[in-house]
Amino acid sequence: MSEQTREKKIAAGKKLLHEYQQKKCLDGPEKIKKKKTKKVGHPKTNTAGVQPIRGPTKDHADPDSPLPLDTDRAARVERVTGPNVSEDLERRYQQLVLALDSSQIRNLQLCSEIEQLKQEKKDLQDREKENEEMARVHEALQRELEIHKLALEMMVSKERNLRSALAHMEATQQRAAELEKALSAVTTLQIETEKKNLQLIEDMNNVKLQLQENTRSYDDLKKVNTKLQEKLEVLGTQKSNMQNRIRKFQQALVEREALKNRLHNLGSRVTTLKLERDTFAEDLRVERSTWKEKVQQLSEQMNQLQKEREQGVRQALDLETNLAGLRKQLAELQRPAGPSQAEQQLQAQAYQMQEELKNLEQQLHTQEQENQSLSIQNAEQQERLQRLEMKAEEWSQCANDRHKILEASQCTHVQNRDLKEQLTQLRDAFHRLSLEKEQLTSSLNTEQQVKKHLQEKLDQLKEKLEEWKDMAEIKSQAAQNLKEQQAQSLAQLQELRATCEQHITSNQQLTWEKEALQQHPWRQTQLLEQLKQVQEQTKLEDQMVSQKFQDILKYLEATKQQKEQLQAQLSFLAFTRESEGVHNEEDSEEATLHDLTVPEDIDNPQTMKDFYLKALAVAESKQIKLSKQLENQQARCRCLANLAAQCQTKLDQQALFPKSRNHGVSGSRKQDPQVSKKKPKISFIHDLPDEVDFQSQVDDFQHRYSQLSEHISAIGESIVYCKEQMEVLDKLYKEKDDCVNQLSQEKREKKKELQELLLRLAGEGMECHSKTPADTTTPTDSKTPADSKTPADSTTPADTTTPAAKTTSDLLSPMKIGEEQKGFEEVQLEENVELARVEAGGPCPLEVSTPQHVVLMMPDIQQHHEHSVPFFS
Repeated sequence: MSEQTREKKIAAGKKLLHEYQQKKCLDGPEKIKKKKTKKVGHPKTNTAGVQPIRGPTKDHADPDSPLPLDTDRAARVERVTGPNVSEDLERRYQQLVLALDSSQIRNLQLCSEIEQLKQEKKDLQDREKENEEMARVHEALQRELEIHKLALEMMVSKERNLRSALAHMEATQQRAAELEKALSAVTTLQIETEKKNLQLIEDMNNVKLQLQENTRSYDDLKKVNTKLQEKLEVLGTQKSNMQNRIRKFQQALVEREALKNRLHNLGSRVTTLKLERDTFAEDLRVERSTWKEKVQQLSEQMNQLQKEREQGVRQALDLETNLAGLRKQLAELQRPAGPSQAEQQLQAQAYQMQEELKNLEQQLHTQEQENQSLSIQNAEQQERLQRLEMKAEEWSQCANDRHKILEASQCTHVQNRDLKEQLTQLRDAFHRLSLEKEQLTSSLNTEQQVKKHLQEKLDQLKEKLEEWKDMAEIKSQAAQNLKEQQAQSLAQLQELRATCEQHITSNQQLTWEKEALQQHPWRQTQLLEQLKQVQEQTKLEDQMVSQKFQDILKYLEATKQQKEQLQAQLSFLAFTRESEGVHNEEDSEEATLHDLTVPEDIDNPQTMKDFYLKALAVAESKQIKLSKQLENQQARCRCLANLAAQCQTKLDQQALFPKSRNHGVSGSRKQDPQVSKKKPKISFIHDLPDEVDFQSQVDDFQHRYSQLSEHISAIGESIVYCKEQMEVLDKLYKEKDDCVNQLSQEKREKKKELQELLLRLAGEGMECHSKTPADTTTPTDSKTPADSKTPADSTTPADTTTPAAKTTSDLLSPMKIGEEQKGFEEVQLEENVELARVEAGGPCPLEVSTPQHVVLMMPDIQQHHEHSVPFFS
């Protein structure tokens, strides 16, 4: 999009230039010819005048430029510079395109640098969250350093822009000089002086802008330095205070480290439980994928069954053709004398065959309708899945397209602004050139003095830049020193906190903690008993599952035997009655199958569970239906085989029957029966190979249906196993939730108890501070029973009572204000709990029992994952 807009703008500029040239040609063609002749006489050109611009021309406009003169004077200048304006403008447009490309590249570099700085800021913020006070100071220093860096980068970029603007203006001046040489050879010296003066004026303007920017940056640096000095003074006061606290907190390090180790152990156990929960969720996702794959396999098996049904229909049609041939043969054997008993029987059998064929056709139609309904359902499900996938792709594409459109629109806006600015700058340049030619004659004498002043100012600016660079290096070193001081202060804070905790958790705290933590062993024993009960329940459930699996296998073998017995007992008469009943049952089952639809909320576990149960019920009904269809089709095959055998026997009887009936007839009539006797023999012999092929097809048909019955039995086994698997997974999921809830409740109770202990210890510290003089007077006789609850009870030596009381009284306020507000409450509470457990000698059942319980549950899940047979997803 950006390239197209550029090309359009360039084409529009060319059109305007072409119109402008045409107007000039109409106004003064004679003057243009004279100029061309003069230009041929002076072919010298300045090849170094046209150079590509390195950066965007932002500072072309001169703020102190004079106002334009009258229109007549501007028209004269335009007529003078008419024929070469188009070439100059084309070159300038090309240079502007190059400048735009370079500016875009530089903008991308600056954006990448800004992103890197943002990432560094985030990393520093994450590290400095441990201590909020020091973090704020460090963040302020980082921001100030970033401001300095950005200011330096802006200065560098402005210098480059100014250099590119200078180069551009030099090129324009050189071109103006060439035009003036073409007009007259006398004004060559004046043009050179004009060029130098223009350069000096531009340098002056640029130097003024740089001085203004440098003064602003210098003021900002002064403000930053004052702020840093104030912060350093605050840090010095804080450091002195911290050093005083460090001396008091050195004795609490040993107990703090022991408590930290125990806390780390508890945290690792909690992480293991969370990881096990995550693995369980991933296993469920894997099972869903396996369910989907197996559903596809079942759909393929259903397609195979449909193909086999079509083959059965074809075989039934072949049987009908054979029966039609047999009927033709029977029609040929009939006589006009009158129907005999055998013929009447044959006719009755033929009617029966026709009725049976009609029944077969009706059943085939019903089967085809069922197959169509199943295919429609499968197609609908596939279409829904495809729609969902298409919607997801469309959403992703829409999001990408929106991002691209936004980026393109931003780029186009920026480019439009740049091009507008450049066009305005070019117009201003044309006006300035026409005005500066008249002013340069009067300003030649004054500009020589200005050159010297500008050179001196440039030297001063270079020296200032070097000084600023040195200042930036010094400030970076100061920032590093501040970081080192921050690390030292953090270490000192840790030592102070350790000593604080030692004094607070001294002998006075141990007596109260023992009394408060006497109830923990009782709770732990209850938890152990509950976990043992859960383990016993899981073992019993595993045994029940294995027993159920064996019972199901036995039941399946018994059902197979019953099927074989029932198939042997079926007969032709029972077939007709069962076909009508099966037809009615199939109609009733079709209504239930059509009601099953895939739910829209696939992510909801309850809806998917209900859908799985419905699918299992439908699968069982399909299994029953297919088994009934198998029995019906096997009975049909047997009936057709019996009918074929009966037809063969009847044909044999008809071939022998005419001899016995026409025993005493004349010779002419005896010849007719002989002819008729020969015809059936010939037709019978001709049909023998077809009858042999028919029997082989019936055998193949029965073999295929036996394979089908095996597939159905396998599907039934998989359905039963799926039910068992779903039950086991539900139980395991409930047990896991119960264990997690118990652990969370125990943690909350412990936190509450330990908070109460801390409050009591704070009150005791105040009492110790009030009773220090009495303890110092009688250090040896300060031992009392545990029920008195005084601070002197827990101290073993007499000399350590006074410093402990002093330190606790001094450090109660920072412990409540500084540490409890910054997220150290949980750490202290859990560490105190473990210390009390070690002193009381009570076991930690959660450390042993919960991982064992989780390990006992995991093998069951793995076994079920190995043997999972999903049906629907």
